[in-house]
Amino acid sequence: MVFAIIYYTFVLLFAALTYASVEGRIPMVPQLQYLTVFGFSLISEWPLPVIVLKIVLIIVASMLGVFRGIIPQLFYIVDLLNMIGLVVIFIDAYEARRAIEQAIQSYSDQKELPTFTRHL
Repeated sequence: MVFAIIYYTFVLLFAALTYASVEGRIPMVPQLQYLTVFGFSLISEWPLPVIVLKIVLIIVASMLGVFRGIIPQLFYIVDLLNMIGLVVIFIDAYEARRAIEQAIQSYSDQKELPTFTRHL
């Protein structure tokens, strides 16, 4: 029962942080501002380790029998949708990184980029 409550809390927390990451806005909760920013950056920067953590939580929860009933099944569906959102965040970050690398490469082909050693 205790692990079920922990699992439900993590599902709701990560769903809110994933939504905030996709939306691009940090929810303003003055009492929890540091934790909100930490969670927001965790979801935005490292979605794949978060997915692995969620898969481990699902495996442990299923071994402990958390998913018996209708409400736990709804939380499971929300968790799966959340993982799909994390994959979308990862793909978006990967494409943005590729675009930045291409822009830097095209700029450096036209002009020599400044370095610290050249100025010393």
